[in-house]
Amino acid sequence: MTQPPYASHPYPAYGTQPPPPAPPTNGLAIAALVLGVLTLLFSVVPFVNLVGLLTGLTAIGLGLGGFAHARRHGRGAVMAGFGIGTAVVGMVVSVLVTFVVGKAFLGFFEEVTQTADVPEPAGSIGEWVPLDEDDVEVRLDDVTCDQEPADDGDHTCTVTFSVRNESPSTVSLGGDEVAAVVDDDYDSLRIVDDQGFPDSYAVASGETVSGSGTVDVPNVGSIDAVAFNLLRMRSSTTTVISVG
Repeated sequence: MTQPPYASHPYPAYGTQPPPPAPPTNGLAIAALVLGVLTLLFSVVPFVNLVGLLTGLTAIGLGLGGFAHARRHGRGAVMAGFGIGTAVVGMVVSVLVTFVVGKAFLGFFEEVTQTADVPEPAGSIGEWVPLDEDDVEVRLDDVTCDQEPADDGDHTCTVTFSVRNESPSTVSLGGDEVAAVVDDDYDSLRIVDDQGFPDSYAVASGETVSGSGTVDVPNVGSIDAVAFNLLRMRSSTTTVISVG
């Protein structure tokens, strides 16, 4: 009975070494890159970018760990660097977006709650002053108060003003858009028609219109300024013209 031939196993050539094992995967660098990209994506979404700040901090920490791993094993340094870079950029964008959105929200809150302080005067009586829209200007022409008080003890003051409209659309000014500033607060003017009903002045594009309204104040010199706002009074965009 013949024996089957033995399989031959070649031996490595004399003086050669087996290839070194592949360096281990840098999981920290991979995680840093993933979180860094997520931070960058979250950064442009308001409120969600607050979560992005946390993922950004985590990505930076993992990226630093990935650098340490790369120094020992020589793999993943570039990936860790990209992870830290995208995280830092994403966090900066998140802060900027949060600032812009927060400022807009505070402005809206002021508009809704009517809590904005009276702004500093932008001009004085007799001067043309631009409103928040640069194509519309107003001028406070005169403020005259009755020397004798009415039966309720208040003095009636008449405020005369002019509006110049260079915008492409018609603007309107009524009691909601014009107010006297008395003791750092707003007191809307009474602008009425011939029948005594509330009215407003419509100023077409390219026109200049003069108007007037009245307000009751406790003393003749109580009016410190007159305020104008085409959108809503008591906001940070209100234009104030000093009487003095």
